[in-house]
Amino acid sequence: GPAAFATMPFVCRMLQDASAVDIEVNPRSRRDAADKQEVLMPTCLPNEGSFDWLKGFLKENPEYSELSRRAVIDWAKKSGLSQRRGRRSEDYNDRPTADFGVSDLDTHGVHYAIRDLAAALPRSFVVMEVRDNLLAEKRRKILSHF
Repeated sequence: GPAAFATMPFVCRMLQDASAVDIEVNPRSRRDAADKQEVLMPTCLPNEGSFDWLKGFLKENPEYSELSRRAVIDWAKKSGLSQRRGRRSEDYNDRPTADFGVSDLDTHGVHYAIRDLAAALPRSFVVMEVRDNLLAEKRRKILSHF
């Protein structure tokens, strides 16, 4: 927003205050106020190329962001966190084990917080939960957050 929600013990300028020379606006990702948030929930068969499809879709549609446990784990790794163990036999693409030694990451609390915050953003998302997207009740529950 244009202002911080609370007073902070440091100076924090909002993005809206940025000088035009300090930022680059991507016109493709800019949305009109009339545009509505779109949430895609692809229904795919497990282990049949769903994440390959997603990779191509996101490349062609950069205005969408992936919401999944897998995306949070990838973000954590890119942020410099290391998983304590390698991939385990009980892991699968749809619900990988985090195992960073950080409670909120390991119990997927960060994933749920991001999903809940995403509903307030004027962006479009692909909810990539292969198993849950196949189940009508799970789809309804996920969509209730938006």
